[in-house]
Amino acid sequence: MAVEKPSTTISATGPDTVTAGRSVVLVLLAVFLVGANMRISVYSVGPLIELVATQESVAVASLGGLVSVPLFAWGLVSAFAHALSARFGTYRTVLVSLVTLGLGTLCRSWPGEVANIWIGTFIIGASLAIGNVLIPPLIRRDFGSRTPLMIGMYTGLMASVGAIGAGVMVPLAQLEVGGAPLGWRFALLMTGAPLLPALLCWVIAYRARGSSPAARTGRLSRPSSAAASIRETGVGSRTGSVWRSTLAWLVGIYMGSQSASFYILSTWIPLISVSHGRPLVVAGFDVMIFQLSSILGSFAVPLVYRGRLERWLPAVLPVFMLGMTLLLVFAADLIPLATLFGGLLAGLSLSVALTLPLIRTRDYLTSTALSGMAQSIGYSVAAVGPITFGLLHHLAGDWLLPVGLLALVAALQFGSGLVVGDDRRYVSGRPD
Repeated sequence: MAVEKPSTTISATGPDTVTAGRSVVLVLLAVFLVGANMRISVYSVGPLIELVATQESVAVASLGGLVSVPLFAWGLVSAFAHALSARFGTYRTVLVSLVTLGLGTLCRSWPGEVANIWIGTFIIGASLAIGNVLIPPLIRRDFGSRTPLMIGMYTGLMASVGAIGAGVMVPLAQLEVGGAPLGWRFALLMTGAPLLPALLCWVIAYRARGSSPAARTGRLSRPSSAAASIRETGVGSRTGSVWRSTLAWLVGIYMGSQSASFYILSTWIPLISVSHGRPLVVAGFDVMIFQLSSILGSFAVPLVYRGRLERWLPAVLPVFMLGMTLLLVFAADLIPLATLFGGLLAGLSLSVALTLPLIRTRDYLTSTALSGMAQSIGYSVAAVGPITFGLLHHLAGDWLLPVGLLALVAALQFGSGLVVGDDRRYVSGRPD
């Protein structure tokens, strides 16, 4: 059974059509501007850890956990995003999360105790969890059959801005004004630069959408479950039962295994590379290639996730990903090839994992519930993945046992992918 693919075209002509068309463009711009804020404040911490440790006279090891704080926050808060949306409406919930993101950014850069960076990072992670969960279903609701294309563009933009932000953090911190460097606090504060345009566009877009004649009369073709404005708060309690759906848990397992694989490799590629005798600088380029090629993989989703591949791609991706991992660990001469194609596969997997809650549900409300559940499971697993991988490496003294962990993760992703790739299966509001 094929998923409903409502058109995003406008069925009328004249002034209402123009107004509706403008509102769609504004919504698209708002969604992408929000997406630009989804990773920059997270990815930008890692490059500054050594600088923070030096300036604040603390051990680098004591700050290492900062990278995992947003993942723990995502795992904790994602489960509540749907309920918040049901109570206050998607528009208001995302709006408040953007304001809270700004407050977290200020707290993290506030002069004084080093604890501020920990508190601010958790607030940032909790705020981002809301957008992580609610924006993809919103894309499905408002753009229908173009969902894979929009999700690919959204995740690609999200990762691109995050990568750029990470790259400019150290130069910003070292920028001198009046003979003194601006410092890490200024650099982290600048991660909030895309926030103000996102806030303004979000408010303008959805006020225009809610007040347009086309939105009031339904001339913008949208899924039947989303015929109401984004500001509506009514949600049936039946969506809470996604936690009792076997298929929903498999979608969550798919998200969790994909996330664990990505964050394990993002964290450990440099050390794996160095263990093969590659210089530290070259190892840094290896992980950069992995990250950049994952962006290309995200953009490639609409090109490959269609037709017969829509059925089999979720299961095929982890098989090839495991192959690239084996090359990375056991074939030193092929590390550049492994990081390039491994990144492409990782980007594809991320976009597929974000798309599954949207195409395996029949309505917007259930898709938000499933998105929250899948990301809660996914990021909770991702938070402990790199730590477990490192512990296994410490115990074994080589990479064989840690690779066994990645093989297990790939097996889970493969098994769940076989089931969730079937377009005859849907998560409903009833337990199955």
